[in-house]
Amino acid sequence: GVDGCSVIDYTEEIIRQKEYLEQTMILVRIIVILLLAIGFFNILSTVNYILMEKKKEFAVMRAMGITDSRLMCTMAWEGVAYGSIISILMIIFTIVIQIPVKYFMDHGFVFINAQYSFYWPLAIGVTGVNILLSLIAVILPAKRVLFHEITEELSDIG
Repeated sequence: GVDGCSVIDYTEEIIRQKEYLEQTMILVRIIVILLLAIGFFNILSTVNYILMEKKKEFAVMRAMGITDSRLMCTMAWEGVAYGSIISILMIIFTIVIQIPVKYFMDHGFVFINAQYSFYWPLAIGVTGVNILLSLIAVILPAKRVLFHEITEELSDIG
């Protein structure tokens, strides 16, 4: 009721923006899950290739007296190390990438009041998943190495 003033209701626009953001977040989560699966199979393939290349070295270690359980324990710790390193890098990159994302969200989406914080329980959960997947990715090929007989592996060493 004030002359020369116009009032615009942005309620519907805000609702549309929130719906768009929810759809975008669903798409981002699907992409993250796909990338996690691709990364898992890439690690599995790489570790499998490395271990198959080193079969003779493992056979020599087994011939010298290392037990199968000790070899598996060594491989398991290697998997835990892979998962831990990846998780540390993930946390560092997540914190560093929040800076440009915060800038984009503040200046690109005027109607969205985004809150910025690092959600530690989620980071710990993803760290656990990373370590578990890395452990599985190392143990599966390591079990294949143990199925081979020592004499078969060492027969062509001359």
